Amino acid sequence: MKKLIFVFVLLISLFIFNQADASLWLDATPSIYINSNPDPWFTDSWITGPGDFTLRITNTFTQDDIEDVYLVIALKESTKDGLSIDIDGDGLDDSDFDTSGDHPYITDSHGVFGDDTYFYDYYIGNLAAEEYIEFDISIETEGSPIVHFDAYGYKVKNNGDLLLVDNPNSHDVTWDPPLYIELTNTVPEPATLSLLGLGMMGLLFSRRRKC
Repeated sequence: MKKLIFVFVLLISLFIFNQADASLWLDATPSIYINSNPDPWFTDSWITGPGDFTLRITNTFTQDDIEDVYLVIALKESTKDGLSIDIDGDGLDDSDFDTSGDHPYITDSHGVFGDDTYFYDYYIGNLAAEEYIEFDISIETEGSPIVHFDAYGYKVKNNGDLLLVDNPNSHDVTWDPPLYIELTNTVPEPATLSLLGLGMMGLLFSRRRKC
């Protein structure tokens, strides 16, 4: 019986894996990329803050559009207190964030979304193949200044089914002013500089959509 349950769980896991594609990439200007951190909210993430920054979301598919793209904004612990976020003139406050609901992005491996994580889905729309969109964002909060950004959307498969598309754990953005200030006072390692260069080269092959 245990063997049958294991096989069933394995098949379900493979099915879920094949139903997602990490082809939405996020980055920010200004920001610094870090590879590893004891806190999964920061591991393999672009760190930005304080002050205003520009957030970029890129569809890395070369031929496929991504429909109904959402920017997922997650708040860590007490960040919700006195929070206000401005996204290209659209204002959000702490009353817009909730912990309930069946969220399609939540995965155990990401290490960000927990039972007590407040989040908000900001609707963007469709992104054509190799297209990217930018937003000017400002954040104010009375609590711990940690705000995490991910994205997801859907691709229409040849048979008409919808494929969940999200960003890989290595291409997200985290707003944390104290950590950003600490990182800017540290000389980047060669691997970090290489990643920065690759990110800039990638922009040359993407088309921008005006907000």
